[in-house]
Amino acid sequence: MDVISLAQHGLQNAVATLGTATSGQHVKRLFGLAQRVIFCFDGDDAGRRAAARALDVCLPQVTDATDVGFLFLPRDHDPDSYVRAKGGDAFCNLALKASTLEGFLLSSAMQGCQLEYAEGRARLVAMAAPRLQQIDNAPEMLRRILAAIAAPSELSVVELIDFCRLQKNML
Repeated sequence: MDVISLAQHGLQNAVATLGTATSGQHVKRLFGLAQRVIFCFDGDDAGRRAAARALDVCLPQVTDATDVGFLFLPRDHDPDSYVRAKGGDAFCNLALKASTLEGFLLSSAMQGCQLEYAEGRARLVAMAAPRLQQIDNAPEMLRRILAAIAAPSELSVVELIDFCRLQKNML
């Protein structure tokens, strides 16, 4: 119903997976069809978990030219209810405020990390490392993310590369 409601309210470029099963093939196809892909999720805990899965599926596919956003609706809405209550223009305006892939990755990694403590900074690196290891085709994006993690983790980018076991020639 989400995609049908969006189309009825003027949003013609929406697609949906059945359930939450976004695959690497889906993402690769979307990246080939659109200049910008915005994943939209309900604002509840299940939506956050689905977004984390979508992020993990996207990372091996992204390039420095990829433009990916993550949109979280208010807790009491899904795309169908939001567009019916607020309209297509409001949905488009909300989509303009979607988090970037980099922003969502960083906020996900920092969630629950008490960065004023060494343990929290170590947790940040531990949470980010598996995702950073998946970025194979976006060296500039990887550089920006490493720089963004370096400051709060109190590590240099070189130390992060070592701790995360990243290929140095990638950078």
